[in-house]
Amino acid sequence: VSQERSIEELRALANLIATQGVMAVLGLAAGKGHIILARGAGQPEAMNCATLLRDALLPLGGKGGGRPEQAQGGLADASQLDVALDTVMQALSYF
Repeated sequence: VSQERSIEELRALANLIATQGVMAVLGLAAGKGHIILARGAGQPEAMNCATLLRDALLPLGGKGGGRPEQAQGGLADASQLDVALDTVMQALSYF
C-alpha cells in the first residue's frame, strides 16, 4: 500500500510485477482508496482480476472493473482499503 504514488505509477508497477509471472495486488491510500490487480502469464485463468476486484469492492461500496488480466477500482473511503486488500488476498489463497 502506497500513499505517495500516482495511479498511473501504480498501474505501471503492477504491470511490471506481473511480467514476472505472478499476481500483482497493489493499493493506493491517497484521497480515496485504489486497488490495481494484474495477473502474470502462467497464473491460472480462473484468477480473473475483474471478478476478484468487484467481489472485494462491492460489499464496501466501491467500484471497479477491467479485464481478466488487469483491473482497477476504488473506494470512497481509503480507511476500507485494508479490508478490500485482505478480501482479495483471501480469495487468491484458494488458487
